[in-house]
Amino acid sequence: MIGLPDNPLEALLAASESMRDSARKGEWESVAELDIVRRNLFAKLVRNAKAEGAHFRREMQQIFNINREVIDLASEARAEAAEEQKTITSGRHAIDSYRAAERAHSQAKTPRT
Repeated sequence: MIGLPDNPLEALLAASESMRDSARKGEWESVAELDIVRRNLFAKLVRNAKAEGAHFRREMQQIFNINREVIDLASEARAEAAEEQKTITSGRHAIDSYRAAERAHSQAKTPRT
């Protein structure tokens, strides 16, 4: 896991950036782990409610922007996985059809007694 700053807001931002980096690399288990870390940090931040003002809003906006990017990356990865599954399924159907035709052809050549 990553080392995080002591300040909850900075730690939340660092965890968000690490989550985005993991998503860009397709490391989805790491994304899930970091999501838990971020949820805990966010809860702590809200409980403490010490960070206020423009700095807080600016960093929260960065975090929201990173979240959007992670969601987009996850959606793209999901779509790619679905497309791969579709290709695999089509390939299986083609192989099954070829084998069925091959069996039918072999049976047609075999003399019946």
